[in-house]
Amino acid sequence: MGKHRENTRDFHFDWRFFRSCYQLGGLVYPSWEWAALLTVITIVTAIGREVVNYFSGLNLGKFYGALVGGDEGAFWTVFVSSTLWYVALCGLIAIVQFLAWCLYLSFRSNSVRKLQNLYFQNGVFYKMNCVDDQGVDNPDQRITQDVEKACNILATKIIPVVFLCPFTIGWYTYRTFTIADWFGVVSIYVYFILGTVINRFLISPLAKWSARVEKAEGDFRYKHVSVRDHSEEAAFYKAASFEESEATRLFWHLFRQQRSQILVRLPVDFFQTFFNFFGGSLSYAVQVFPIFIFHYYDDVSPDDLPTIISNNSFVLIYLINSFTNLTDLATNIGEFAGYIQRITEFKEVAISHSRNLQRDLSSSDLLAVKVDEKGGKVNKGAEFNEDDAIVCLSGVSYAPPTEDEELVSELTISVAPSHRLLITGPSGVGKTSLLRCMAQLWPIRTGSLTLGEFPRGVIFLPQRPYFPVGQLSLKQQVVFPAHEDSIPINEHERIVRILASVGLGRLLVTAGDLIGKVDFEWQDQLSPGEQQRLSLARVLFHKPSLVILDEATASLSELAEKEVYDLLTQEKIGYLSTGHRSSLFQYHDQVLQIEEKGRVSIYPTDEIRY
Repeated sequence: MGKHRENTRDFHFDWRFFRSCYQLGGLVYPSWEWAALLTVITIVTAIGREVVNYFSGLNLGKFYGALVGGDEGAFWTVFVSSTLWYVALCGLIAIVQFLAWCLYLSFRSNSVRKLQNLYFQNGVFYKMNCVDDQGVDNPDQRITQDVEKACNILATKIIPVVFLCPFTIGWYTYRTFTIADWFGVVSIYVYFILGTVINRFLISPLAKWSARVEKAEGDFRYKHVSVRDHSEEAAFYKAASFEESEATRLFWHLFRQQRSQILVRLPVDFFQTFFNFFGGSLSYAVQVFPIFIFHYYDDVSPDDLPTIISNNSFVLIYLINSFTNLTDLATNIGEFAGYIQRITEFKEVAISHSRNLQRDLSSSDLLAVKVDEKGGKVNKGAEFNEDDAIVCLSGVSYAPPTEDEELVSELTISVAPSHRLLITGPSGVGKTSLLRCMAQLWPIRTGSLTLGEFPRGVIFLPQRPYFPVGQLSLKQQVVFPAHEDSIPINEHERIVRILASVGLGRLLVTAGDLIGKVDFEWQDQLSPGEQQRLSLARVLFHKPSLVILDEATASLSELAEKEVYDLLTQEKIGYLSTGHRSSLFQYHDQVLQIEEKGRVSIYPTDEIRY
């Protein structure tokens, strides 16, 4: 099965960034709850911090006055007062940082829960990873790392600055006006506007390179995850040299992306540093207006003038600092733009896939299904009498969703409840593809495909056994996809009997017990044959009406295969199989043979063809 891959898009600091910010708001603020409350509390506390900071800053001027005037008593009074102000200020700074980190946790919790819900809804994860990614590389990375970094920057860097700036800028603009009139205010505002314009051009490429680095990080990480998960296979192939060269190639690609990002950051960092340091000089330059032009302080005594200049400098430099705090966000916002556009792209594609899949599911709920030349129908869950077929295909044509050439055309077959169908044929002709259509993972092109209503449901066993990771208990692996907490204790004895019946009784020794977590992953611990046996144990536990086996005994001996089919018959579990081995014919009474170029033949097993 081929997956359709689109070229990864570049992201920039443009109108799409603001659209992504709006969409991100729906993720981090799903409703009026902890995130919104923490945001308000953080902003209010930050305002309190700035009030305390203002009064503590004015004390610096009092130090000058006491020292110039030689008043030791006044000096110690100011010293004690400043100490108390700084204790309060440090406490509020710590509280604001604590609240910002709490806000980060709330943002991440809301975002991850929403994105995971979209990802696992209506089979979106399958469509995105196996059929068509629509340009969304590394969806796992976008849910984990990109969300973590975006929420971190938003909660700890952006919100404490952006939401506070209107208050600080408003107050210090007013104080600057009382000191240096409109000339001082305009000078500082022009300085800020100039810095904003320059930053706009500097941070735009930063968003692009941040997104590129994230993709390269994901590809490099995935390579090492692949080596970790397939170490034995690679060792048998003696592929160490190849894997090292491929890992090195991906690393050097990542290295080049990071190097470009660092080069892009260089002018941003230079300008931010210059903007910050020059602001200190500007705070004194603005005092040219009240002192040398307007002569506001001609009548002030030399002893009082240092205090006035110090207080004025504090006010002016804090207005400049309020603006530089915004320009200092340039690097963070550039990186943030790359992260959130990757996240919102993932969200948009997931919603698109979910709606398309939901529409396909809705269209397949009809009990009466017509053959449609423009698109087939899958009718799952129709009501049947005992004599009706459990699987009915009428004029079905199907192909991989991303390809035009059909694997099979105009297939018509009915499988009665008493029949057991074997689908066989060479590799790659479309056996598993037909099962994907039955499972509604793929749409059919034309015709109708109907599955009956099964009281105990249907279980599909794929070619590759699947065991969820997380060092889960043996019980959880047997009852999967149910949660082990939903299975009562009185079922434990039956689980032990099932494990013994499929020749896996020793796993109780390997795991230590039935319900305890293990210190290994089952996919790594079991041989291919044992993996297939444990998958079949799940079938025996759930006892579905029908199990669809996709070469599910290929790694077993013929004797073990016979035991499996005997157990299914004994438990009255109907089955439909795919496979190559001639030994499978004896357990089925009807054969659907698919040949190259979509040729099909249907015959009873007493007319076996080799």
